[in-house]
Amino acid sequence: MCETCKALDDKIARYRYLSSRINDQQTLEGLKRLIEEMESKKKSYTPKSRTCMAESFGDKFTVAEVTADDLERPKKELWGALAKPHQALTLVLAAVPEGWTAEVATGQLTPKQSEALRKLHLEPGEVRKLTK
Repeated sequence: MCETCKALDDKIARYRYLSSRINDQQTLEGLKRLIEEMESKKKSYTPKSRTCMAESFGDKFTVAEVTADDLERPKKELWGALAKPHQALTLVLAAVPEGWTAEVATGQLTPKQSEALRKLHLEPGEVRKLTK
Protein backbone atom coordinates (compact mmCIF):
# COMPACT_ATOMS: atom_id res chain seq x y z
CA MET A 1 0.00 0.00 0.00
CA CYS A 2 1.37 3.43 -0.91
CA GLU A 3 1.80 6.26 1.57
CA THR A 4 -1.15 8.17 0.11
CA CYS A 5 -3.52 5.22 0.59
CA LYS A 6 -2.17 4.61 4.10
CA ALA A 7 -2.81 8.24 5.02
CA LEU A 8 -6.36 8.00 3.65
CA ASP A 9 -6.96 4.77 5.61
CA ASP A 10 -5.72 6.50 8.77
CA LYS A 11 -8.13 9.40 8.23
CA ILE A 12 -11.04 7.03 7.56
CA ALA A 13 -10.25 5.09 10.75
CA ARG A 14 -10.09 8.34 12.76
CA TYR A 15 -13.44 9.56 11.38
CA ARG A 16 -15.06 6.19 12.12
CA TYR A 17 -13.71 6.27 15.66
CA LEU A 18 -15.11 9.78 16.15
CA SER A 19 -18.46 8.65 14.73
CA SER A 20 -18.67 5.92 17.36
CA ARG A 21 -18.15 8.47 20.16
CA ILE A 22 -20.55 11.22 19.02
CA ASN A 23 -24.34 11.40 19.22
CA ASP A 24 -24.96 14.72 17.43
CA GLN A 25 -26.75 13.90 14.16
CA GLN A 26 -25.37 16.88 12.21
CA THR A 27 -21.78 16.00 13.19
CA LEU A 28 -22.39 12.34 12.33
CA GLU A 29 -23.63 13.32 8.86
CA GLY A 30 -20.54 15.49 8.34
CA LEU A 31 -18.25 12.65 9.37
CA LYS A 32 -20.12 10.28 7.06
CA ARG A 33 -19.52 12.66 4.14
CA LEU A 34 -15.83 12.92 5.03
CA ILE A 35 -15.51 9.11 5.13
CA GLU A 36 -17.23 8.82 1.74
CA GLU A 37 -14.90 11.49 0.33
CA MET A 38 -11.77 9.69 1.62
CA GLU A 39 -13.00 6.33 0.28
CA SER A 40 -13.69 7.92 -3.10
CA LYS A 41 -10.18 9.40 -3.19
CA LYS A 42 -8.70 6.03 -2.31
CA LYS A 43 -10.61 4.32 -5.13
CA SER A 44 -9.09 6.79 -7.60
CA TYR A 45 -5.67 5.25 -6.87
CA THR A 46 -6.25 2.12 -8.93
CA PRO A 47 -3.57 -0.11 -10.46
CA LYS A 48 -4.59 1.36 -13.82
CA SER A 49 -3.30 4.73 -12.72
CA ARG A 50 -0.07 3.02 -11.62
CA THR A 51 0.48 5.75 -9.04
CA CYS A 52 -0.28 3.63 -6.03
CA MET A 53 1.25 0.43 -7.42
CA ALA A 54 4.50 2.10 -8.46
CA GLU A 55 4.89 3.72 -5.05
CA SER A 56 4.31 0.40 -3.36
CA PHE A 57 6.48 -1.88 -5.50
CA GLY A 58 9.09 0.58 -6.70
CA ASP A 59 10.40 0.91 -10.24
CA LYS A 60 13.45 -1.37 -10.16
CA PHE A 61 13.79 -4.90 -11.52
CA THR A 62 14.70 -7.70 -9.17
CA VAL A 63 15.97 -11.01 -10.50
CA ALA A 64 15.30 -14.08 -8.38
CA GLU A 65 16.87 -17.51 -8.63
CA VAL A 66 14.22 -20.16 -8.09
CA THR A 67 14.97 -23.79 -7.22
CA ALA A 68 12.65 -26.78 -7.46
CA ASP A 69 13.36 -28.68 -4.26
CA ASP A 70 11.13 -31.65 -5.00
CA LEU A 71 13.27 -33.16 -7.76
CA GLU A 72 16.22 -35.56 -7.46
CA ARG A 73 18.26 -33.12 -9.51
CA PRO A 74 17.19 -29.60 -8.47
CA LYS A 75 15.99 -27.44 -11.35
CA LYS A 76 16.97 -23.75 -11.30
CA GLU A 77 15.17 -20.92 -13.07
CA LEU A 78 15.57 -17.17 -13.21
CA TRP A 79 12.53 -14.96 -12.69
CA GLY A 80 12.27 -11.18 -12.96
CA ALA A 81 9.93 -8.89 -11.08
CA LEU A 82 9.27 -5.17 -11.18
CA ALA A 83 9.32 -4.89 -7.40
CA LYS A 84 11.53 -4.30 -4.40
CA PRO A 85 13.62 -7.39 -3.53
CA HIS A 86 11.59 -8.62 -0.54
CA GLN A 87 8.34 -8.13 -2.45
CA ALA A 88 9.78 -9.75 -5.57
CA LEU A 89 10.51 -12.96 -3.65
CA THR A 90 6.94 -13.13 -2.38
CA LEU A 91 5.53 -12.48 -5.86
CA VAL A 92 7.80 -15.08 -7.48
CA LEU A 93 6.99 -17.71 -4.85
CA ALA A 94 3.30 -17.11 -5.51
CA ALA A 95 3.89 -17.79 -9.22
CA VAL A 96 5.91 -21.02 -8.96
CA PRO A 97 4.75 -24.44 -7.74
CA GLU A 98 4.52 -25.05 -4.02
CA GLY A 99 7.71 -26.34 -2.45
CA TRP A 100 10.06 -24.25 -4.59
CA THR A 101 12.43 -21.75 -3.00
CA ALA A 102 13.58 -18.36 -4.22
CA GLU A 103 16.35 -15.94 -3.40
CA VAL A 104 17.48 -12.68 -4.88
CA ALA A 105 20.09 -13.40 -7.53
CA THR A 106 23.50 -12.00 -6.74
CA GLY A 107 25.40 -9.72 -9.08
CA GLN A 108 24.55 -6.67 -11.12
CA LEU A 109 22.53 -6.57 -14.32
CA THR A 110 24.43 -5.39 -17.36
CA PRO A 111 22.95 -2.46 -19.29
CA LYS A 112 21.97 -4.92 -22.04
CA GLN A 113 20.14 -7.15 -19.53
CA SER A 114 18.40 -4.14 -17.96
CA GLU A 115 17.22 -3.01 -21.39
CA ALA A 116 15.91 -6.51 -22.18
CA LEU A 117 13.91 -6.48 -18.93
CA ARG A 118 12.47 -3.04 -19.74
CA LYS A 119 11.30 -4.38 -23.09
CA LEU A 120 9.11 -6.90 -21.23
CA HIS A 121 6.90 -3.93 -20.23
CA LEU A 122 6.14 -5.37 -16.79
CA GLU A 123 3.68 -3.53 -14.60
CA PRO A 124 4.66 -2.84 -10.97
CA GLY A 125 4.24 -6.08 -9.04
CA GLU A 126 4.31 -8.29 -12.15
CA VAL A 127 6.68 -11.27 -12.49
CA ARG A 128 7.97 -13.16 -15.52
CA LYS A 129 10.00 -16.33 -15.97
CA LEU A 130 13.28 -15.38 -17.67
CA THR A 131 14.78 -18.81 -18.39
CA LYS A 132 13.32 -21.40 -20.74
